[in-house]
Amino acid sequence: MLQATVKSKVVIEGVGVHSGVGCRVSILPASENCGVVYVLGDTTETAAIGSCASDVGDSGGVRANYANVSDTTLCTRLGYGKVGVSMVEHLSAALYGCGVSNAVLCVCGGEVPILDGSAAVIVEKVLAAGVQWQRESRKKLKIIQTVKVEEEGRWAMLSPSDAFLLHMTCDFSSKGLTTQPFLHEFSSERFITEVAPARTFGFLTDREFYQRHALAQGVSPENTIIFDKNGLPLTRSQVTKALARSSSAFGIANDTVTEAATDLRFSDEPVRHKVLDAVGDLSLAECEIIGRYDGFCSGHRLNNLVLRKLFADSRNFLVT
Repeated sequence: MLQATVKSKVVIEGVGVHSGVGCRVSILPASENCGVVYVLGDTTETAAIGSCASDVGDSGGVRANYANVSDTTLCTRLGYGKVGVSMVEHLSAALYGCGVSNAVLCVCGGEVPILDGSAAVIVEKVLAAGVQWQRESRKKLKIIQTVKVEEEGRWAMLSPSDAFLLHMTCDFSSKGLTTQPFLHEFSSERFITEVAPARTFGFLTDREFYQRHALAQGVSPENTIIFDKNGLPLTRSQVTKALARSSSAFGIANDTVTEAATDLRFSDEPVRHKVLDAVGDLSLAECEIIGRYDGFCSGHRLNNLVLRKLFADSRNFLVT
């Protein structure tokens, strides 16, 4: 596969799901071997467009690499020191799914907008702008030996395969959802139709946790599927009624909520969204992946840890 960038600027803007404030990302074309670089602060787009992975320190940016993941609490955050950007996983997955390996991302607000909770909007915008294929080949990461990380019964594993396969199993039976397995053989076409549209989800029973830690301040029925204790998606008016004791629990302003059923895009949308997250997290290897990923109730932390374990021993992989 050849390296690629966007043909023209792509802008995504909206609310940050955790901060609850407006944020914006401009995706700019980049040269070969640049990689994906986030540039934050007041840097102008004219200055940022010259940034690449070799000079992120000078541009006030951070390279989209697994080693730069600084936090994995309910999202993947890239950063070091005072420089950082949260919720990169959907954007990372969208770029990988579209074949984009080089881009400079100018971020205002410190967070990638949640949009509709999926990667579909970003994919649509990137494809509308066009993908510019470049002359040099993209590096390939081939898994040679199986590596696995596990915490409290949850685990993530990378193993040899001739293709990029992702198999995820979600067990939310304690919260009313049936166990959901999903196997995805990655290709851009399949990713765009089978995985990218799957939206972020949460559970009403976790509301107090989010409030206590000042998380999910921007969640709304427009960007998140909220399940009740029986595993059923709530309508907007049901969310309003359930949260009537708080004017902004989950970050949902009651006076802006109107009635509309939350129809699932797939019967197994939650597990497909977990695969979406995994694609985004694994893309931080900065290579075309040839291998199999398996996860059981895994998330951003385990996805990052399994990459770190893989790269900790050169016998585990081959980069060509």
